[in-house]
Amino acid sequence: MDDSGVDPLSRDAAALGMDDSTNAPVEFDEITPRWLTATLRSYGILADESVVRCEAEPLPGVPSFTGSFRRLVLTYDRQPPQAPKTLIAKASTIDPEVRTMVHSMGLYQREAMFYRDLAATTPAPVPLCYFSGLDQEGRSLLLLEDLTAGRPGRSADCMTPADAELATDMIARVHARWWESPDLPMHPLLDNDSMMPPGDSTGIFLQHWPTFLAKLSTPVTADVIRWGDAIAQHLEGTVRDLFQTAPLTLIHHDYQGDNLIFDVDSIGSLSVIDWQLPVRGRGIIDLAYLLSGSLEPSQRARTETSLVTRYVAELAAHGVGDYTLAQAFRDYRRALLIPPARLVMAVGSSPGMTAHPGAVWEVLFDRQLRALADNVPVLDDGLRVPTGEPRS
Repeated sequence: MDDSGVDPLSRDAAALGMDDSTNAPVEFDEITPRWLTATLRSYGILADESVVRCEAEPLPGVPSFTGSFRRLVLTYDRQPPQAPKTLIAKASTIDPEVRTMVHSMGLYQREAMFYRDLAATTPAPVPLCYFSGLDQEGRSLLLLEDLTAGRPGRSADCMTPADAELATDMIARVHARWWESPDLPMHPLLDNDSMMPPGDSTGIFLQHWPTFLAKLSTPVTADVIRWGDAIAQHLEGTVRDLFQTAPLTLIHHDYQGDNLIFDVDSIGSLSVIDWQLPVRGRGIIDLAYLLSGSLEPSQRARTETSLVTRYVAELAAHGVGDYTLAQAFRDYRRALLIPPARLVMAVGSSPGMTAHPGAVWEVLFDRQLRALADNVPVLDDGLRVPTGEPRS
């Protein structure tokens, strides 16, 4: 992109709780060197230096249903010592139907809200956010720190035991920070109602279940049907208990390998990205996402007891002393219903997500059902959630 001297379109971002800058771009081709100069100066990165050139590169291998990405390579008239040489531009999806749906659920607003209000006091390394903009049609743009030098988690490839331990420790610290905290903003965007509304989550699941099954490239077995019946039967109670009753904290709500970047600053470091879905809920939901989707099933079966135990110990080490191991396992087993239910809703409601062998969402769904099978027995009368200690 070069600077044509034409101001990008002005957006009413302030009314939407986003960045209130005028001349704010919401699409890649609206980003100019002049606008980048003004943005980085307002952030305090630039003094009298200027961006004179910006080249946008595709960012391959970054899966996203809700957005698209470019790496911006910046050239300055003089290279400031602290100024980034590259940035990540994250825009809303170009699919208007999906964009409208995602916007109606508040995902773009949520991510901007997280970076604006919560990131600075959340004890997990996250990308710096230099700008966020959104228009009335749901077209959005974030300008983020480039962390692509790190090692992506990649759910489809399965995490190593060491990575799983690191991710477990990290999310426990995040949960401990916001555990039943009066500092957690009572912001409407942190409600789960727009994604799994209480009283209607089962109806939404059943609405999209047939379409989801039709998209599967793998056989729809009797076990798959039984799990669908069990999820439908118990989803309402699970959503009510895990998202509306104490103890609640801030959850990432999509905590899986694709949203983790390892070894960014040093070996053993971990950064957490994609904060479009943060809500109030039981922290164990994040651990259920991580273990059920990002671990190879046999490895997950061998290590999940120790990882749930590790999670509780890390909570206690950071001041949460009243969350017992027995309660953690009860909550974990119930929380395993959430990832496949939400996956069904997302895939079933999106025309663009089609079936093909090896599709990431198919891989995740299979792993999630295996995690349920290992933890929650399906009986003739549906789902029974164990209430005892971890299985031997």
